[in-house]
Amino acid sequence: MDMIKKVIIPLLVAGIAVAWVYQYLGGFEKIEFNESTISLNFKGRVYQGLYNSPKTEQFFLSAREVATSAADIDLAIISYPSAKDSLHQIIGVISDSPIDNAEMPYAEEIKGEYLETIITAHNLVMPKPNEVIEAADEYASSNNLKIDPTRSIDIYQGERSLRVLIPLVD
Repeated sequence: MDMIKKVIIPLLVAGIAVAWVYQYLGGFEKIEFNESTISLNFKGRVYQGLYNSPKTEQFFLSAREVATSAADIDLAIISYPSAKDSLHQIIGVISDSPIDNAEMPYAEEIKGEYLETIITAHNLVMPKPNEVIEAADEYASSNNLKIDPTRSIDIYQGERSLRVLIPLVD
């Protein structure tokens, strides 16, 4: 009985506390998808290189500055598959309207059919991009759809709101 009081009860309390924090941060949130027709404007800077490069931070901060300067512009990252220690991304901004106040060399009109999900978990417990792609592939397969797993678009809509778009293919 003494061992229960000294070891098991504190471990049980700690486990409950960790589970509660994980749940509070959104760790148990399910990834749910909707099919959406998208028409958005994107501007950004292409980055291909090492994962922890200062250049990615520079591109991110520059894009975030543009996104916070207008109410209808969000920070966005287009991601492509890459090696484990590297990135292939286009870091920029996205909007329903034309983006005139961003001096970024890459511009694209993003149109078409996409799977869309909104993740409201904290960054500490947010699902990894490959987990989102896997969940999208499962959803697509069970709904007679096919995704393009070579590209995803993350749109940062707030501190704890990430809109993820994954293209559908015919």
